[in-house]
Amino acid sequence: MIDGGLVKAALWDRRVSVSAYGGYNVVQSRDIRLSSKFADNSLYGAQVTVAPVENGIVGLSYMNRTRKPEPFTTIRPSTADSLFNPMVVIIAHSPQEEQYTSVDARYSFEDRAEVSGRVDYDMDYERISRAQGFAR
Repeated sequence: MIDGGLVKAALWDRRVSVSAYGGYNVVQSRDIRLSSKFADNSLYGAQVTVAPVENGIVGLSYMNRTRKPEPFTTIRPSTADSLFNPMVVIIAHSPQEEQYTSVDARYSFEDRAEVSGRVDYDMDYERISRAQGFAR
């Protein structure tokens, strides 16, 4: 779940649309901890869509999401002290960041048939993470 905002604009007789969004990832307790950094738990992105033909649309988008898991403690008996007392260890992960760019397209044939497709590219791993197509 995200607490944030969305801004949209339609230009040139709605043939071009621009939207931008951003927000703060709500943690499991469903509250916003102002002590944690926005950069460690945020999501933002943008999309530009263009309608080059009457029944078709092409979109380009970017998304960046960062999540930092909450630190937790665990008991490690394998790292006992000299009296064989187990050690309590704090596990604190670094933030996990995801960045994707996407291209999607849709075309409708006189309201009788529709074809669409989407490709998501993972910028961190430099590979296609998802590709899908749809026709009806």
